[in-house]
Amino acid sequence: MKECMRIGLPVLFSSIASCFGYVVFAGLVSGMGTTIFAAHSIAVTAETIFYISGYGLRTATSTLIGISLGEEDEKQMEAVASVSVKLTMILMCVSGVILFFVARPLMGLLTESSRVVEIGADMLRIVAFSEPFYGLMIVTEGIFYGLGKTKYAFYVETFCMWGIRILFTFFCVKIWHFGLETVWYCMIADNVCKAVLFSVPLVVKRKRSCLTKLG
Repeated sequence: MKECMRIGLPVLFSSIASCFGYVVFAGLVSGMGTTIFAAHSIAVTAETIFYISGYGLRTATSTLIGISLGEEDEKQMEAVASVSVKLTMILMCVSGVILFFVARPLMGLLTESSRVVEIGADMLRIVAFSEPFYGLMIVTEGIFYGLGKTKYAFYVETFCMWGIRILFTFFCVKIWHFGLETVWYCMIADNVCKAVLFSVPLVVKRKRSCLTKLG
């Protein structure tokens, strides 16, 4: 029971921090006007089509890492992590390219407003370049979950969501009165920061031995 609480509670708090952050983030964008908010919301929904497969790979990675950890097979663990990261990065690079070129027609399928289509397509083209980083963030987070390092994942999620995405979006929208592009740059910065913070401990050799131990 103690082990379940140690691993499970950070996941719970991470979900709370993330979900509440998305609500606040949407609230900040809603103050920019109905057209902008509509374009933002539809574009966010459209983007999910291109990264949902990444979450499937994250689940598989987390499971396989957990199995390798239970078998105390460090070589298999590193092989799973390496293949998963490479596969996810390739998949997300392809997704990013496709998203960039189909941004406008995709928005056109979801709304009839030409202005919303124009704004949303611009946002999708911006975020298309960050899809590989988003994929890296997804799969490396899965590796930490598989290793049982959920507390670190919670710290990264909370810091990046609230210290980068929410904080800078607040300044961009409420203080500096910038456009929707800067809001999406804040969102991208959040994802890139997560990707870096999850990746660094995995690539620094002296950290690897620590990651393979629970507790």
